Amino acid sequence: MKLLIVEDDRMLNDGITLSLKADADAILQACTLAEAEKLFAEGVDLVILDINLPDAPIRTVYGVGYVWEKQEKSL
Repeated sequence: MKLLIVEDDRMLNDGITLSLKADADAILQACTLAEAEKLFAEGVDLVILDINLPDAPIRTVYGVGYVWEKQEKSL
């Protein structure tokens, strides 16, 4: 399974990655929505997403809607 962790707090991002390392074939890390967009385009099985990213235009549930929109376009 290929995971994408999107969390702007680097220490928390690294901690989540470390915790899930044994359960995933690959873990991609992003600290901004811009980074996440590039990595998401490579194809992932699961996204763990901080919904309060500093570069997200709307800091509520924007990230979740964004992921669904991208997933529908890739099908």
